[in-house]
Amino acid sequence: LNKAIYWMGLASKNGDIGAQNKLQELKKLKN
Repeated sequence: LNKAIYWMGLASKNGDIGAQNKLQELKKLKN
């Protein structure tokens, strides 16, 4: 899961809006 979050973080830095949304969802699930 941490690797997924890491890669989505990289994708979001590249302007991938979908990845940003997924990252938010993963953070909610983790909490």
